Amino acid sequence: MTMVHPRQLPSSAEVARTLLEGIGAATVSGPLGDANAVPALHAALPGGELVLAVPHDPRSRSALSTPVPGAPSAGDDWAISVCIRAEAALADLTVPRAHLELLGWARLAGPADGAGALEALRRAWPLDGVDGYDLLLVEVAEGELHWVGGCVTIEGDDVRAAEPDPLWLDEADLLDRVRALLSPRLLELVHGLGRLPLPDGRGVPLERTVEARPVGVDRYGLTVQCRDNQERRHLLRLPFGRPIDADEDAWAAISTEIVSQAGCRTSCRGSATAQDAPQPIEP
Repeated sequence: MTMVHPRQLPSSAEVARTLLEGIGAATVSGPLGDANAVPALHAALPGGELVLAVPHDPRSRSALSTPVPGAPSAGDDWAISVCIRAEAALADLTVPRAHLELLGWARLAGPADGAGALEALRRAWPLDGVDGYDLLLVEVAEGELHWVGGCVTIEGDDVRAAEPDPLWLDEADLLDRVRALLSPRLLELVHGLGRLPLPDGRGVPLERTVEARPVGVDRYGLTVQCRDNQERRHLLRLPFGRPIDADEDAWAAISTEIVSQAGCRTSCRGSATAQDAPQPIEP
C-alpha cells in the first residue's frame, strides 16, 4: 500500500503565504479593520512582502494615507489592515477555503519598486498597467488565519519564511483535468476508503458516494467533495504519498498518485480505512 507522508495539510504559514500570491479577494482598511474597507488587487514579492493595487479613490486615500505616529519610518509608513477571503478555485462551486486577516506596515511604492510590484500583480491579475491605482507595499506584522486546519495566529516572520504552494497558479486547470480524466479512478479510490470518521464518533459510509469532485489541490494532497445518493455532501482529504516539488510536472505527479492509490485501495480493500481527521498545524 502507498505510504502517506506525515504532512496531510500545508502549514498555516504556507497557506497564508500562498494566499498572498493573489488568491481570493482582498480588502484593505485602517489598522482597526473598520467599515471603510476598500477592495484591492493583491500579490506578493519573492521575499513575502505584500503588494496592493488600490484604485484611485478619495475614500481609499483618506482611509489609507494617514501615517500613524511612531510608525517605523515616521511620516512614510502607516499601520494597515488587510483581509483576504478565498474560495475553491471552481467557477461554478462555492466552497469556503480560507479567511486571512493581516496587520502590517504600509508604504507607497517608489519608482524602484514599480517593476517588481507590477510583475507580481500580473502573475495573478490580467493587468496591462497600474494607471488608476495606488501601489502599496505591506510588511506583514502578524495575522490570523481561519481555515480547515483551525483558527491560528501567525507571525509575519513565519509567513515570509514560508514558500507559496507551487500549484496555486495552475490549481483550477489541474482540478478540471482530474475531474475530466480521472473521475472513475477518484470515485474508486473514495469507495475503497470504507468510512470517513467524524469528530462525534460516527462515520460516513463512503461506499455510498455517487460523485467525488476535486475542489482543491496543493503539494500535499487533494481535497474532494463527496456526494451520496441522498444529496448529502462532505469534504474528504486525500494526502499524496509525497509532496509535489515545484519543478516537476504537477499533472503527471497528481494523476500517478490517484491511479496508484486507487489500484492499491482496490487490492487492499479489506484493510483500507479513511485517513484520520487532520489536527491543526501551527506555523
